[in-house]
Amino acid sequence: MIKRQPIIVMALALCSLGAAAQSVTVVMENDLSHKFGADYVQSMTFEQVSQGSDLKVNSLGTDVYSGGNATLTFDLSDGGKLVCDLYGPADTQYLCPGEYVVTNTNQGNRVDISSYSYYEKEDARTALASGSLTVSNEQKVYTIDVNITLADGRR
Repeated sequence: MIKRQPIIVMALALCSLGAAAQSVTVVMENDLSHKFGADYVQSMTFEQVSQGSDLKVNSLGTDVYSGGNATLTFDLSDGGKLVCDLYGPADTQYLCPGEYVVTNTNQGNRVDISSYSYYEKEDARTALASGSLTVSNEQKVYTIDVNITLADGRR
């Protein structure tokens, strides 16, 4: 019995090493890395985007609905506006803290890619393509961090 225990421990260690080795690590240009389980990755694509400048928000309009839905309208210093149609958990009444991913799926917290989410400047609308919007709420003070890429590649 004593001789078999090291074999079982070694077999468990090898299994855990094998499982850990089946992942994909992506290193971005800014040296941040993201690790994905290989079993969950169907495909991965990369696109070059032009780096935008940080814009000052002159004002923020909010329309908060029940069912976790809210629309945020950012009046930006470049003369444009960014409109984000957010969906969170259906059982929330107000803007729920968390990361909202720009997507066209109906899953999780999301900035819905629809005609209700867009960037507009001088009457020209550009759709949202990817990115995220993160909302935090500390003692009733909301902080919103926006990192969105537009359909034309601008950030």
